[in-house]
Amino acid sequence: MSEIKVNKISPATGTAITLGDSGDTLTVPSGATIANSGTATGFGGGGAWTFIKSLTESGASTIELINGTSDVVFDNTYIAYELVGFNVVSSQDDTAPWIRFRTASDTTWQTSGYKSTGVIGSGTSTGNWSATTYVFQFDSTGTGTGEKFNFRMTFYNPAQTTDYPSACWVANGLRHERSARHMSGHSVYSNSTGAIDGIQLGTTGGNVSCDFLKLYGLSGS
Repeated sequence: MSEIKVNKISPATGTAITLGDSGDTLTVPSGATIANSGTATGFGGGGAWTFIKSLTESGASTIELINGTSDVVFDNTYIAYELVGFNVVSSQDDTAPWIRFRTASDTTWQTSGYKSTGVIGSGTSTGNWSATTYVFQFDSTGTGTGEKFNFRMTFYNPAQTTDYPSACWVANGLRHERSARHMSGHSVYSNSTGAIDGIQLGTTGGNVSCDFLKLYGLSGS
């Protein structure tokens, strides 16, 4: 095996470089890092989740992810999107963080028209949950240690233009007074058909904080 030491490899002609031939294995040794400052395509194979955006917020009135703003992609680039939130909490005791979205047709945060339904689990008991003003609303959070929640929300084909936008979700955490909660459900926005182009996280009282809010996109091929 021979070794070549250079600081930069540039193409002889054009703008493309090929490393190796079909069937070859290119090895990145342990401890090495690939730093990508451009666009990486083809990694992970078909149907892979691609990281899009991560936010950390403390005491915000709302937290927003909008297509085409601050490197956020939420359009027909991917067939589905997943939003993951870590340690979401309101600044006021016994208030409920919520999620809404806006449509591409009017770019307005929608405050009505949702058909949201789900189940709540607490200890050995379960109950039903529904809402018309939010995609999702956690039961409540508090100001005590651990009184916050984590969630995962999936949007399927959000860029479609002929059907009602929808999402499904699951959330777990401690509500105020430190009682455990599990919530899962589904929401359809039924005021109009069309695409979703933004997601908003807020709360019924005070401000909202999260350790991380991460958005991923699913490739169709």
